[in-house]
Formats: sequence, structure tokens, C-alpha cells
Amino acid sequence: MSEAGEQPVAKGSRLKAQLWLAAKIAVSLATLAIVFTIISPARLWTNIQGMKFGPFLLALAVVNLVQLAASFRTTQVARALGGSLGFMRSLELTYISIWMSQVLPSSFGGDVAKGAYLVKQLGARRTVHVVLIDRLAGVAVMLLAIAAFLPAYGRYFPAGSFLWFAAGVIGIILAGAAAVLLAARYGAASRIPGLADIGLLARDMLRMLRWPEGFHIGWTSVLTHVNGVLNYYLIGQALGIDAPFYDFWLIVPLIFIAALFPIAMAGWGVREASAIWLFGLAGVPPDQGLALSVSYGVFLIVTAIPGVFAMMFARYRSAPKPDVANTTPSASG
Repeated sequence: MSEAGEQPVAKGSRLKAQLWLAAKIAVSLATLAIVFTIISPARLWTNIQGMKFGPFLLALAVVNLVQLAASFRTTQVARALGGSLGFMRSLELTYISIWMSQVLPSSFGGDVAKGAYLVKQLGARRTVHVVLIDRLAGVAVMLLAIAAFLPAYGRYFPAGSFLWFAAGVIGIILAGAAAVLLAARYGAASRIPGLADIGLLARDMLRMLRWPEGFHIGWTSVLTHVNGVLNYYLIGQALGIDAPFYDFWLIVPLIFIAALFPIAMAGWGVREASAIWLFGLAGVPPDQGLALSVSYGVFLIVTAIPGVFAMMFARYRSAPKPDVANTTPSASG
């Protein structure tokens, strides 16, 4: 009876996943189609054809060096939650995550892949928390960087729009902090399963503030944030885009946040439309904004290639003590 009952559920889940994937592909194709009605593919190719490869190769060198810091951050998140994750194992999974983020429907696809490799090693709940907190650390730094330079955004938006933008950024940060504190205080003690899980996650997030793991998670998150902006800037230099670094510093985080929404295939389409609009506010012509975004997408694919080789040798490792690994460390903290 259980098999008969589970089979329709499995088929229904697969159908929903397929429909969701089709919807994301449709969003990407539709958005790109709209973009190409404004900017012809010929103009895009003309911009890319004149690319200087020196800055592009420098960006590749920088991004691969920074993956060392990103991998170290993951080890520190795991350590803060009482788990053990070696640096080389983390580096291996970092590249697998980058690759899977390019071939799966959203940038979160890489996080799911990383979790699949870690679940036997760290346990299910701890793996979910490590992957989520590792991702949220980067998002938190992006939001704080935007907030720190809020007055500078006034040059891009009219007064009324800027006030809404500033209020939104500050509101998201304050609401997020309040939600974490309240969930950690009251959610973990709840008897409601979903709310209790959120509370335990919030408690684990607060564990990231402890020394020395919190310090390491902080500086590596800042470094990866700077890396993302610098990559865009170097690719812009390769394309001959005449915009100062501070424009990239302010605009690129907004593009990253837009591309995080899982509504398009690996961010394609949404990223391009966002880049054209946002860099247009800084005076960058639409064809150059599109060339920059498309080149960055290609850059991500090239960066992710080592992940293909990492997947050939990666193993789903089991924890030496499964019962301990599946125990949630935050239950006592």
C-alpha cells in the first residue's frame, strides 16, 4: 500500500520539478528575447569581439585565488556547528557547486549539489545548516555593503525612488536580524515542526558570531564580495567600458541580488536585463551593459570548468560516527 501511495506523489513531484524547470527556461528565453529586440545580436558581438584578453585572464586568476578563501569559509561554518570538514574537501565541493550552479536552474543548484556530497559526512540537519549559512553569509555582506554606501546611490535614483530604495535595504536588514533573534529565542522551543527547524537554524546562525570562526567567516565573506565586484570591473575593462570602479562597487551587488531570485535558468536573462538597466543609470550604453553581463556569464562557465573534473573524483563520504553527526549542535546552544 505504501508503494502505491508513494508512486503518485513521486510522479507529481517530478512533474512539478519539470514544470518549474520549463518555466525558468521560458523566463530566461523570454527576457533575452526582449533584450535582443532592444539590442541586436550584431551589436553585442561587435562589443565582445573587441575584448582585450589581459583583464579577462586576470579576473580568472583572481577568482580562482579567492575560491581558496570561500572554501576556507565553509570549513569554518562547519567547525562552528561542531562538524569537521577538511580544506581540500571543501575546495573540491566549492568547484562542484560553482559548476552545478551553471547547469542547474538557479544559483542555488550548486548549494543543493554541495549538500548532496556532504550529507553522509556531516549529517542531514547539519549539512542543510552549513550550506544555508555559508550562502547567507555572502548575502548578508552584500546587503551590509549596500547599506554602508546608501548615500552614494542617490546619484542613480530620483529623490522619491531613492528613499524607497534606502528604506527597503534598511528594512530588509533590520527585519532579517529581528527574525533571526526571535526565531532563535522562541522558535527552537516550539513544538511546531517547521517553526522549530527555523529556530534551530537561527540558533546556528548566531553561533557564527563566536571567535575565531566568526572572524574567519567575516573576512572571507568580505573578500568574496570584493572579488565579485572586481571580476565585473576587470571584464568591463576588457570590453573598454569607461566607468569608474565606484560605479561597479555600487551596482554589481544589486545585479547579484537580482540574479539570486530562482526565476530563471542560472540567472540568465534576469542578470542581463538588470545589468542593462542598472549600468544604464551610470551612463553605460545598453549594448555595453549587455556585453558585460553576457561576458560575465561566460566567465562563470569558464571558472566552473574545474568542477567537472572535481565531480569525476568526488566521493559521498560517510561520517565516522553517524549518530553524532546527525545530532543538531544548536540544540544545546
